[in-house]
Amino acid sequence: METLQYKNQLFIYHKQLYNLGCHHFFTTKPLGFGFFRESEEDLIKNMTLIREAMNTQAPVFYMHQQHTNKIIDINKSELIPTKHGYLKENVDGLYTNKTNQLLLSTYADCTPFLIFDPINKVQVNCHSGWRGYLSEILLNALNMFETNDIHVLSGPHLLFEDFEVDYDVAKLFIKKFSQIKNLVIQQGSKYHIDLNKITHYFCDFKKIPFENRHFINLSTLQDHRLHSFRKDKQEFKQMALISTLVD
Repeated sequence: METLQYKNQLFIYHKQLYNLGCHHFFTTKPLGFGFFRESEEDLIKNMTLIREAMNTQAPVFYMHQQHTNKIIDINKSELIPTKHGYLKENVDGLYTNKTNQLLLSTYADCTPFLIFDPINKVQVNCHSGWRGYLSEILLNALNMFETNDIHVLSGPHLLFEDFEVDYDVAKLFIKKFSQIKNLVIQQGSKYHIDLNKITHYFCDFKKIPFENRHFINLSTLQDHRLHSFRKDKQEFKQMALISTLVD
């Protein structure tokens, strides 16, 4: 994990993927990218800042995320033009095999994923909440690639110590992923779930090389630099994973 300070704003990125040709940033406080929460003025200001930091004027493609397992090819789908770029409703992942297109997903405590094929220049930028793990959005993303020689980057999210749920949610994971040892651990009356183990589970299934699996193990709940729904409640803001393929 590397960080970049630009105009007093911190951005997080993975150096290896960046150098291989998938430029990307995970944003931090105080920026907010909730396209259905933030003011138009703040969104324009924040998008301008991140464009400057990435040195690009490429068009932005973003989503109205609904905790689905749907991923679309932005170059083969009907999109809604907006003042910010191009919007797709009711999906949680974007795919492209073209350079100079900015893909953007938002998250607070959920997991942002960036999957990248450096040889064929393909990327998927997607968002997975706990419902997305259960409905296998990451596996859907991996299935969109023709090779297993790809990189999978898991961004900041609720780590094991902080992803605390009641039994009604825990039992869904126990039933769905019964093959994964110690995935769900009871602590008192609550249950903790290690989402990174599910990421490895899907990568094992697709035979993704272990060295190509990357984790930015920052907890959105514990790290003061990050927004968190559980931490900030109704005052929370959404961070962004924004990514583009470059020549």
